Amino acid sequence: MTGTLQAIANLSLVLIGIVLHAIWVKALVNYDPKEHEGEEIEWP
Repeated sequence: MTGTLQAIANLSLVLIGIVLHAIWVKALVNYDPKEHEGEEIEWP
């Protein structure tokens, strides 16, 4: 039975890792520097 529990634990850890990675990637993609500056800077 310990093998089954270990497999379930490993699977849940992998799933948590995938979810965290997906959230991180989504945050990275959605991040827009212009949005956080409040105004656009026009370079000469």
